Amino acid sequence: MITYTWKISPLSVKDEGSLTDVVKSTPWSLIATEDGESAAISRIAYMDDAVSSSFTDFNSITQDNVKAWILSYENKTEAELQKEVRDLLVYKTTKVKVPTGWSS
Repeated sequence: MITYTWKISPLSVKDEGSLTDVVKSTPWSLIATEDGESAAISRIAYMDDAVSSSFTDFNSITQDNVKAWILSYENKTEAELQKEVRDLLVYKTTKVKVPTGWSS
């Protein structure tokens, strides 16, 4: 059974107008692990400019908030990212062979 682990690195912030500590980017990784083997996808998600009416105070941000922002930035579902990293794990843990008689 494959287990998936999110690793969300510290958030990059800056002040925008009257808003402080506006999240601008975050490095992240999604790691798939099975039978002691693992593979990961790692990227940086960049955030749009803050909108004061929907702004979340920095100290109120949850990991679920950030995951949602990452998924929105990637324009993918969590299942799609899990498939991407699962495919890497499969590739990493399999052998590559060419049948006899195939030309290269």
